[in-house]
Amino acid sequence: MRRDPRWFYRVMGYPLPSSDPHRFARCGDQAEPQPSDYPSINKDVMATHCARIEKLKLYCASTPFLRAVYVCNSLSFEAGKETSDIDVVCVVDPWYLWVARAWLTIILLVTGQKRMFGWSSAGKVCLSFWLDSSSLNLFPLSLSPLDYYLIYWIAHCVPIYLRDGEQDVWLLRRANSWIDRWLPWTVWYVHTIPNLLPRIGSVRFFAFLPKLFGSKRLGPLRWFLRISQIFLMIVKRWFRKEKYTIVSDTVVRTYRDQRQVYNTALGLHFRKDF
Repeated sequence: MRRDPRWFYRVMGYPLPSSDPHRFARCGDQAEPQPSDYPSINKDVMATHCARIEKLKLYCASTPFLRAVYVCNSLSFEAGKETSDIDVVCVVDPWYLWVARAWLTIILLVTGQKRMFGWSSAGKVCLSFWLDSSSLNLFPLSLSPLDYYLIYWIAHCVPIYLRDGEQDVWLLRRANSWIDRWLPWTVWYVHTIPNLLPRIGSVRFFAFLPKLFGSKRLGPLRWFLRISQIFLMIVKRWFRKEKYTIVSDTVVRTYRDQRQVYNTALGLHFRKDF
């Protein structure tokens, strides 16, 4: 494989990761990257978003059946702007995706942090991706012949909430070990954003909720939450003509998928310089 990992950030217009930038200067015989070659990280904007994410951690810790949450898209690449929203990937316990999704959505709506269609999205939380913890392998969603963007997207997911402890920091990467063969050695670590550490453990006050929702009495409520959300998402997809939406009991994706555009640019550069 190519020995210089900086091609991806250069083509996408992303700044070099700040978590360990000196690694990129030691990659093969490549020259030291110049600051003018890449966009700089807007530290003030990132600090503002990180402060909002700190509040989001508490909301995540108050959500039953939510195992882990990762920041993704532009913020995970430290390319956030003032108008950027906060896209997250949520990992939930098996069979409880719709319960956790409804709970966290209600919290964000009540606190005014939920991104709403037709309103300003700056600083709002977009629940972009929901994954059942038994279906974390995203290879079936990759585009052929090679999904360059998805590979780096997975590698750059930043953990912000881990219910079961620090060992889950590798939860998403472990389930997608297939990306390692395509990544340069410099990206074989969990990406982090400075001063943004994941919250460990849930709020004890809500510890009774899993047992409550796990009882047979609330079985009909779980089915109601499942059917109602699926119905609303299908209607929304039809009304807004959102072909990119994925709705299932193990994977829910709601954000606009532009990987085809990204992979076209990345693929041309990759084949040219490989």
